[in-house]
Amino acid sequence: MKAHPIHYSGIINGDATEIKGTWRIPGYWSGNFLMIRSPGKVAAVTRKVAERV
Repeated sequence: MKAHPIHYSGIINGDATEIKGTWRIPGYWSGNFLMIRSPGKVAAVTRKVAERV
């Protein structure tokens, strides 16, 4: 099986509970995605992002 890269592009909402965007495998397929996280996980994500900056 031949592997293909998948390119993702998205926008995270203000409270970091949703990411909405598009994905594509160049030359083959593309589509939309929506990732939803429960609100309880937000503090850990916010801390990780702040540490990277």
